[in-house]
Amino acid sequence: MTRYVWDREHSCFVDPSTRRPMELPAGNKITAPLIQSDLPAYMSPLGTGLIDGRRARREELKRNNCREVAPDEWKPQRELRS
Repeated sequence: MTRYVWDREHSCFVDPSTRRPMELPAGNKITAPLIQSDLPAYMSPLGTGLIDGRRARREELKRNNCREVAPDEWKPQRELRS
């Protein structure tokens, strides 16, 4: 798969080795990666300290033999009434 970089001068994606513009697929739509911000720091629910970012979260889960709970696995213990 060819890697492309943004060329500010020509306002288009180009192949960094040849500087040729990227050919647009049918419909002139470009697929680009999604960039997400990192997680804000929070205290571990396991009581092991501060978790600062996605990498720290992955390491915390691995270190404690845990995994994320899928939304369809979780059910509230009781409903909150207002």
